[in-house]
Amino acid sequence: MALSGGRLPLVLGMLQILALDTGTDTLSAAALGAEPAGPHGMTRPPSSGRLLDRSVATRAFAVLGPTEALFEMTGFTLALWVSG
Repeated sequence: MALSGGRLPLVLGMLQILALDTGTDTLSAAALGAEPAGPHGMTRPPSSGRLLDRSVATRAFAVLGPTEALFEMTGFTLALWVSG
């Protein structure tokens, strides 16, 4: 609504978003909780290096994020236009 100025309807309602969030979080948490611990998990030192360095952040936020948003908004607008 904010990006379209109220001209396009919402894709999902608030209850749908909460149900989707609850469902996806529950399944991943159950999978992680059921996985057995590794035999030498606490004896090895942690891996060195950063998880999110400059090249990963640039690729995620400057390339992949806007590209995905563009494709999703184009698909939604096209589906809305075709269905009336």
